[in-house]
Parts: sequence; C-alpha cells; structure tokens
Amino acid sequence: MGQINANTQTTILLCLGALAVATIVGIYTSRWITRPIRRLSQATESIAAGNLDQQVEGFRINELDGLAHAFNRMAQQLRDSFTALQQSNEVLESRVEERTAELKQAKEAADRANKAKSEFLANMSHELRTPLNGILGYAQILQRTKNLPEVARKGANVMHQCGAHLLMLINDVLDLAKIEARKMELNPTEFHLPAFLNGVVEICRIRAEQKRLCFDYQFDSQLPIGIRADEKRLRQVLLNLIGNAIKFTDQGSVRFVVKAQPIETSTATAQPMYRLRFQIEDTGVGMTPDQLGKIFLPFEQVGAAQRQTEGTGLGLAISQNIVALMNSTLEVQSQPNQGSTFWFDVEMPMVQSWADAARSAHRHREAFGHSGCKALD
Repeated sequence: MGQINANTQTTILLCLGALAVATIVGIYTSRWITRPIRRLSQATESIAAGNLDQQVEGFRINELDGLAHAFNRMAQQLRDSFTALQQSNEVLESRVEERTAELKQAKEAADRANKAKSEFLANMSHELRTPLNGILGYAQILQRTKNLPEVARKGANVMHQCGAHLLMLINDVLDLAKIEARKMELNPTEFHLPAFLNGVVEICRIRAEQKRLCFDYQFDSQLPIGIRADEKRLRQVLLNLIGNAIKFTDQGSVRFVVKAQPIETSTATAQPMYRLRFQIEDTGVGMTPDQLGKIFLPFEQVGAAQRQTEGTGLGLAISQNIVALMNSTLEVQSQPNQGSTFWFDVEMPMVQSWADAARSAHRHREAFGHSGCKALD
C-alpha cells in the first residue's frame, strides 16, 4: 500500500512538472510568434498615419518572413506612388500658376481695350450728337416753316428721318458698349402707366398705318395707374419689339397686349405689387428654329436683305439685356409664314399717389381702351 502511494505522488509530481514545462514553452512560443505580428501591425498603423518610411526586418519563421517581404514591397510601391503623385502635383501647380498669370495678363489687356473702346465711343458719341442735334433741329424748323415748297418740305422730312435713324444707331451702339462693360443700370422713377402705354401706341400706330396694317392694342382692366420702373428702358424695349413686329409684317395685323395680375404681399402695409405681362403678336414672316437661336445675338438679323438694311441687329440683344436687368426673360414663339409672339413678365410696385389723380371715367376709358382694327383702303 505504501508503494502505491509513493507511485501516485511521483506521477502527480511528474504531471505538475510537465504542465509547468508546457506552460513555459507555450508562453515563450506565443511571444515568439506574436512579436513579429505586433511589429507588422505597428508598421501598418504607421503607414496608415502617413509615415511611409517603414521597413520590417525578416523573421526566422518562413511564413512570417514571406509576409514581411510582401509588406516591404507594398510599402516601397506606396512610397514610389506618392512620390510620383507629388511630382505630378508640383508640375500641375506650376502649370496652373503659369496659366493663371497668362489669364490675368489677358484679362488686364481686355479690360484696357474695353476701357479704351468705351472712352472712344463716349467721345465719338459727343462729337456725333452735337452736329446731329443741329441737323435735327433745323430739319424740324424747316418742317414747321409756312409756305415752304413741297420739294423742300419732302427734303426736310427725309433729312429728319435720316438724322433720327442715325441717332438711333448711335444709341444702340452705346447701349451695347454699356452692356459689354456691365455699366448699364436701371433708374426707376414713378410714372403714369396708362399715359405711358398710350404714348407708345401713338408712336407705333403711325408706322403701322403707313404700312396699311391693322394695329390692335388691349390693356388689362386691372392695370395699375402708377408704377415705379425705368420708364426710358421699358419704352425702349416696347418700341423695339413693336417696331420689329411692324417691320416684318407686310399684311395682316400687329397686336399689343398688356396684362396685369396683383401679387399677394406678406404684410398689409407692404407696397402693392403687380406682375405685368407685355406681349406683342404679329402675322408677319415668322422665323425658323435656327433663326430663333440667333435673334438675341448682337448684329444678328433675319429675314430678307432689304429688311436688314433698316437696322443694326442690336435691338433684340439690347432688349434681352434690359429685360434681364428687370429680373425677367424675353420669350418668343414663332412659325414661318405665320407670325411671331414676343412677351416678358415683370414685377413692379404700384404707386398709390397716382391713383387718386386719375379717377375720372374719361381718363380711365382712354387709358384702358381697346383699339379695334380698321380696314385701311
């Protein structure tokens, strides 16, 4: 029995010794394996942080040694790629700086040229307007002279028409120069809208009657009496659009329509606003889709050659820019041999002070009247 107990104790001691040896060997082995893996992990984190100068030494374990060599190759490829990318960025930055300098020089040269052109046009305008005003003034004096021979009266009329046409061309060129120099601005004033529209109608009706066309105009009954806008520029746009409609219409009619729609304001004390639509319709020659894409370009003219001699091709380009300053867009629809329709919508504040001065029914009918077409023999 004593011998059995001794053998048992010996066996237990041997097992404990073997366990201790196995534990020590396991700890040493795990450290031997995990140490290179930890070094690889630290190198990977350094590369991820942007430090590409990482090199992992070889290991005595074949698998880990192969992994270390692969890691070193990857790190070298990354260094080469980033070096090449940095060189490309430097070259690109150098080119961008050179191009920027060239563009700056070109812009300065263009600005100097535009300034010189504007100064030249301003000086030429003054030099041309001075004698032209004298010519127009004396032409008007001759037209009003009593007992003037018919031949001389016709000559005075032709002289006045030619001078007015030349003045219009000068104004168009100056307006285009202002647009290109971005110096055209609106100067809003308060004015009586019905009287303004009647004035536009009277100017255009004469030319329509000369061509024996039916000129129709219709103003909305909700049209505000007074508005605040740039009267000069609005008249310029309307005269150009209606004038073009008359010029390109040989038979039929030209129709001028103004519609008004009140705009709801957020507060009761806010100034009343109206959305006005100005629309010009004609039964003229019309335009093709290709021509529609060019009509708003400067110096572009469509239609027959004899019509093109009547202007510079700047009217619609200038009108489009003026309408854009009014925060709107000049729209057009047209069909060849059927006619064209131009329109634009603008929002304008109503001036209440004008309303009290225009309450009479007679003036109201005159302002908003609808002129029917009359047959011209």
